[in-house]
Amino acid sequence: IEFEGNTARVAAAAELGRTVMECAKKNLGGMEGLVGVPGSVGGALRMNAGAYGTQIGPLVRSVTVFRGSTGRREELAAGAIGFEYRKTSFAPDDVMLGVTLELQEKPFREILDQVKALNQRRRGSQPVKEKSAGCIFKNPPGLSTGKLIDDLGMKGMRVGGAVVSERHANFLVNRYGATASDLFRLMELIRERVRQAYGIELEEEVIVWKN
Repeated sequence: IEFEGNTARVAAAAELGRTVMECAKKNLGGMEGLVGVPGSVGGALRMNAGAYGTQIGPLVRSVTVFRGSTGRREELAAGAIGFEYRKTSFAPDDVMLGVTLELQEKPFREILDQVKALNQRRRGSQPVKEKSAGCIFKNPPGLSTGKLIDDLGMKGMRVGGAVVSERHANFLVNRYGATASDLFRLMELIRERVRQAYGIELEEEVIVWKN
């Protein structure tokens, strides 16, 4: 990470939570809600990751990408990128290389207190000690996907080694050596139940790569 004033230049491969804390040590905040989101900075950029009212998109000044369509490296200003709820305008073959973030000057102790409070909240509501990819489905407008699944009594439901978390129903945990097939089957079962019960088509929040 390279710092200049209130900006941080971060490689896409950097771990997201560690990046939040390295910026905090420089008294730069605004990313506190992202500290417990699993994955890399590049992954967060690709899907405009967020949690607890924080999204990475509004913090972006520019992104460096390798464009598969042209074979060229390009620097994109934030205004040229469409950031929406868990969605961006990056092309499927764009490869994230790095990002310049514009952050808020904030005392380290204040940032640390916010991170601790959010982590405590996260531990109380999410299966942080189990293997998961975070929330599986996006929230429909004005609704909570976790509550929809919970209201259908699906917490604890298992397909192979994959289980709907008892702590948060929008988390699928790998508790018994789950395969990708187990997870996909459980996702489809949830999607079908929600469709039948509420007439809602759940959209994946995770990005799935399939052959």
